[in-house]
Amino acid sequence: MLKEVWKSEGHRLKTNGYALFMKKNYHVFTPEGKIADFSRLQIGIGRRQDVNNMTLSIDPQDKVTLQWDDNSGSPSAKATDRLIVVVLYGNRSFTPVVLDKLPFLREDEIATFSLQRKKGIKAHIYCFFASQDDKYFSNDKYFKL
Repeated sequence: MLKEVWKSEGHRLKTNGYALFMKKNYHVFTPEGKIADFSRLQIGIGRRQDVNNMTLSIDPQDKVTLQWDDNSGSPSAKATDRLIVVVLYGNRSFTPVVLDKLPFLREDEIATFSLQRKKGIKAHIYCFFASQDDKYFSNDKYFKL
């Protein structure tokens, strides 16, 4: 899924997805190749309307609840845009877990899902929207747990 996100935007900008990913994210890596600043890492990219006022809460069982404003009235957002969540766990930061089969749409304004991590492991969460045909994407919203 992530390859398609970057390929789509790269095609629009007349470059390839890998080159675009590196251009946007080169500054977040250390000379040793580790991610230095997860908050500046860009996972979702595109011209689809970004999410407005997204908040995250988590319960003691690691159940995450996201809430946001349905801004599907804007020209580049549709009520049927699908929520995509990518999780990078602190102990496996180069193994993204892509939750692209979640049943939540922009119009829902709320989503709930569970994390699969051991106690004490950090989670970096990137949330963005995709059009129903997976051709258009929004930029991501980042949360750290």
